Amino acid sequence: MKRIIFRILILVSLALPTFTYGVSTSQLSNLQIAYSIGKITRANDGMSFEKTLASIMLRESSAVSGKIGDDRNRDGSKRTKVNSSLGDMQVRVLTTREVAKKVKSLYWVNTMSDEGIANLLLENTQFNLLVSAHYVRLYYNVALKKGLSKPLYRAISRYNGGWNNIDYYEKVMKNMKTINNLIKEGKLK
Repeated sequence: MKRIIFRILILVSLALPTFTYGVSTSQLSNLQIAYSIGKITRANDGMSFEKTLASIMLRESSAVSGKIGDDRNRDGSKRTKVNSSLGDMQVRVLTTREVAKKVKSLYWVNTMSDEGIANLLLENTQFNLLVSAHYVRLYYNVALKKGLSKPLYRAISRYNGGWNNIDYYEKVMKNMKTINNLIKEGKLK
């Protein structure tokens, strides 16, 4: 009887997602995509954004795909998908258009309808992350050009609105500890 229960427990445990630092295997897969895209995204001074992008992803969506955020107006009425924050990195259509105007490799996005961009942000993790990576890189570079102190702090703050958003920055840095632990254990490469 004990062997049967033991075998059942093993089978059940194999069917469940494994968790490392509170991160499931599907979340870890999304974080790996963020980490990889961040690694190849370089600012003008050579800075890469692998840990930053993965940490922001944990903050924005807990690394869960297909999320629609802030889908309500202040009066409680429902926003359209086009006006909501979308996907893994909670990117808006207008932000995507802004980035696409500044990044030659994404210029094709401006030929799409708002609904098409919204669907792409929701359904394509790589695209969502690519837009976000360029957004962080662009504002990091702006902070450098303006001579602002702490350009990474400024870029992370800007991701959530404003150049000086200490609350958001601290939440992202808290997630950075999880990312560092995942790297240390070889879970993110």
